[in-house]
Amino acid sequence: SWFVLLANADITDQQALVQVVTSVTNQGKSDASVTVAVSLADPAGTAAGQASKDTLIPAGKTVEVAQTVA
Repeated sequence: SWFVLLANADITDQQALVQVVTSVTNQGKSDASVTVAVSLADPAGTAAGQASKDTLIPAGKTVEVAQTVA
């Protein structure tokens, strides 16, 4: 399971710098290597930024993955 939080945003007319925190829970019985990917779009639906991060989620644990998208 997962949960996403927009932690911080620095927005100007020219750009946006957004910190996204994703909470990922591994409900399995073994550790899992995952890639957490974030894609942001502008109001018109055009891609505005993306980030991805590989992380290891231990079995039965929740990990918060912080990413900055520019």
